[in-house]
Amino acid sequence: MSLTRRQRLVIGHLILLAGISVLFWSLFRTSITLPESAAIVRALLSASILFSWMLVGFLIWKEPTALWVGIGCVVLPPLFWGFDVRAYVGFLMAILCLWAAAREVSRETEDRLAFSSGRSFAVAKFMGVLGFSILISMGYFLSIRTLSWEDLVSRFQLRAGTVEKIATLVGYVQPELAELGQDHRTVDEYLRSLNGFSFLNTSDEALQFEQLNDEVGRLREQGINIEFTGDALTLVRGAAEESSLASGRQQLGELAGRQVDGDEQISALFAEVLEKKIFAIVEGSRMQERIPDRTLPVFIALLFFLTVWPLALLLFSVWSFAAALCIRLFRALHWIEVTRHAALQERLER
Repeated sequence: MSLTRRQRLVIGHLILLAGISVLFWSLFRTSITLPESAAIVRALLSASILFSWMLVGFLIWKEPTALWVGIGCVVLPPLFWGFDVRAYVGFLMAILCLWAAAREVSRETEDRLAFSSGRSFAVAKFMGVLGFSILISMGYFLSIRTLSWEDLVSRFQLRAGTVEKIATLVGYVQPELAELGQDHRTVDEYLRSLNGFSFLNTSDEALQFEQLNDEVGRLREQGINIEFTGDALTLVRGAAEESSLASGRQQLGELAGRQVDGDEQISALFAEVLEKKIFAIVEGSRMQERIPDRTLPVFIALLFFLTVWPLALLLFSVWSFAAALCIRLFRALHWIEVTRHAALQERLER
């Protein structure tokens, strides 16, 4: 039985996919053992090529065998890095997500009246990125699971996207923390929102002067003397606000372990404080005795996943665009053909 041009393309695609996959996983493991900037950039570039080429496969893999062979080419290399039931459960989840993404692309391609590779790839964004992120995280887990406690602790580093994900999860219990992790205001702007001075916003003069007197007394207790040379309310408000900001910066500085100037982004400061607290918890001798060596790599891999997932979602547009260009090239070379077919459509008559 002779093969069609698309089927021959699929065979070549799978062979190249296997080579790209082996290259990526090799560079990825190197970036873990030697986390230098150049190694990380090479791993990121190879991951981008691998995902884009896999997206192309989602569109041209019409046969179930090709689909499972393609997913196997992407997933198999890290399976040889060691055996761990937890990692294999993660790999199974990644396989299911990638399979679901491929099915979504196939269904979108068949249901659309006009062929559009870009729109077909778009429906695979969530499941495809989720599966790829889980897959990479499981490879990361297998690479670090045998490291010493000291080496594992040094790998704690929270990014903004990680903090937002953690804050969102914690927000189900403490909603204000979810808002804080996604707040892009400066520290001073955040502190001002917590310390509104209402006595300037009321029309009751008696209430204004009563609150003014209380505020002046509080400032004098702090050693701040007020000289009334102009608008008393505005003068007191300015002094009170500056005192409150200084106190808030000092308290936040104690949490962060450094001086806080007030122009830092509150979400970035929150990430810094959260990271320091995790360091303090993990580095404690009691915690080292209580947490088994098998548990800490799982936690670090989870933080790694929460970092990779938002990054991959941001890069998906670039990856899908590259995959769409490949499909356009294949059509120009007549390696794949897009034909027109008559379609029946049911309508409700007027």
